[in-house]
Amino acid sequence: MKIQEFAEKYGMEKRRIDYLTNLGFLHPEVDEHNGYRDYNQVCEEEAKRIIIIEAMGWSVTERTIQKLSVYDEFEVENVVLPLIEAERKRLEERTKKAIAFANEMQRG
Repeated sequence: MKIQEFAEKYGMEKRRIDYLTNLGFLHPEVDEHNGYRDYNQVCEEEAKRIIIIEAMGWSVTERTIQKLSVYDEFEVENVVLPLIEAERKRLEERTKKAIAFANEMQRG
């Protein structure tokens, strides 16, 4: 698929996809005649890993991608995603407490 379609599908800006491609985190096929990149199934799997890594609060590096690539689809769905959800809930709870504390401080 072309970069615009890929960007919309994965909620990324085209500049971000270019950046990730130039760093070697996405590996589209390149048409030798016109130079257009085709973001295929491999890129989709790579994008999913990147999204998971960022959702966990990790930075996207070669090492984190290699760590995550050892998980198969079952493990991602049944192990990694529940961990992300638990972290999201924990952060949401901390945010609520921080807001309550800030409101309390304003009231004096």
